[in-house]
Amino acid sequence: MPRWMVELVGERFDLEYLREQVCSAELGVTEEDGRFYLQAAELESLSNIDSVRSQAKMLLQHLNGAAKLDSPSFKLVELGSAVRDGQKMHQVIEVASINIRCKFGVADILSSQSQKNNPEHTNIEIRSVVASRYPEVAKVLVLLASEETTSWGTLYKVYEIVWSDVRGAMYRNGWFRKSEASLFRRTANSPLAIGDEAARHGYQKEQPPPNPMSLTQARLLMANLVKRWILSKCP
Repeated sequence: MPRWMVELVGERFDLEYLREQVCSAELGVTEEDGRFYLQAAELESLSNIDSVRSQAKMLLQHLNGAAKLDSPSFKLVELGSAVRDGQKMHQVIEVASINIRCKFGVADILSSQSQKNNPEHTNIEIRSVVASRYPEVAKVLVLLASEETTSWGTLYKVYEIVWSDVRGAMYRNGWFRKSEASLFRRTANSPLAIGDEAARHGYQKEQPPPNPMSLTQARLLMANLVKRWILSKCP
């Protein structure tokens, strides 16, 4: 039995989804007596509740972002107030922000090329592990977990992070067509296409696209791009 278990709260549908998708020995979501908990191998070496909650918050951001890639309707899950330390239950009212750096003890999850075709670990588990190794992936998942409904601004930041990492490889690898990228950028930047509040630019720099991309299309496009990008980082 793990020493540390951190309570998760949210809608039951979404908590159950995480419980089904995150269930490895290294990282898991479990349910006990109607409560859901996050447990992780990397929490076991920590010595106090503040450190545990700080690290658990980061892991949960990765899981929330990873879940939204597959299910846009997924509602973000949050940390609850309860932390289990073995058989002891603690209630936390407020925790100071603490920066923790900790090696992720999950070498077995991403140990070979076969993971790309091996269903032993779920997509969410694999994405979370990749995020622990690549700061740029972590940044994208945290961005996706920052909003219940992903905005044009957030989608554009995600696009820029992936572009800065791989540049033209996204086209050469077939993750993204240049025509799609152009339409996405022109739509996201255009107040006339998507409105003043949603657009990245405050004024119209060029003619808006005659057939702007919908926000639903943009979310699907970015989700597919990010999933392929993350998969490419599996050894």
